[in-house]
Amino acid sequence: MKFKLGQKVRFKRIVRRRDCTFDLEDCPEEFTKTKRDIIEFEKYRVGYVVGSRDLVFKLNFGLPENSLDVVCVGREWKEVYKVAYSMRHTFYVLEEDLKEAIKCQ
Repeated sequence: MKFKLGQKVRFKRIVRRRDCTFDLEDCPEEFTKTKRDIIEFEKYRVGYVVGSRDLVFKLNFGLPENSLDVVCVGREWKEVYKVAYSMRHTFYVLEEDLKEAIKCQ
């Protein structure tokens, strides 16, 4: 389901950035690093969609032959929505974690 700008949504899980460092001496020839963490709240939060982005979730690294440099050989992208939770907070939320907010009558 696609969400529109300004649409009221509720969510329980958000995406946070993770530090993606590694030691060159201990790395194998090919390895993968996760760049994002998913954090789950105890209860649902309500916010408004303020945009969408494509974020990198995983990085694949490799050591080419005859080289000592580590090279990024692939990335895994996912589309996320930027949701304003309050006047100060915005979160990145995966599309499958967003739900339409229930309208009060």
